[in-house]
Amino acid sequence: MRAILLAACLVPISLAATDVGVRATLAPIYVDTGAVVAPRAAWRNYGAESTAFTAWAKLVRHPDSLAYEESLVVEPLPPAADTVLTFPGFYVGAETATWYMRCSTCAPADTNPANDVLEDTFHVKARRPI
Repeated sequence: MRAILLAACLVPISLAATDVGVRATLAPIYVDTGAVVAPRAAWRNYGAESTAFTAWAKLVRHPDSLAYEESLVVEPLPPAADTVLTFPGFYVGAETATWYMRCSTCAPADTNPANDVLEDTFHVKARRPI
């Protein structure tokens, strides 16, 4: 019985050597027309090694209409660490609409593409006059 229990305790837990993913989109959510938005999202190193990567943020005004695309190079992020990135600002204009935000990551030798992209929406609305 002891050997069986010991063997069960020694089962290796495998972590992907390189696995950086987008954890959450944080901003924007609701935006007034004519505002400048700064896309913001959180990334996590799910892997077992410190990893440098490139983070991307894209804003789409209408389906298939890319309005904004920026990237940031991130220094090696330690295993199990999170980072929040804020991208340069972008003027959304006067049109009210639902926008799409797509954040993604590009890390050399990433072993898990399932967490490399996260999409969300935000709304641009005209503020009511006071």
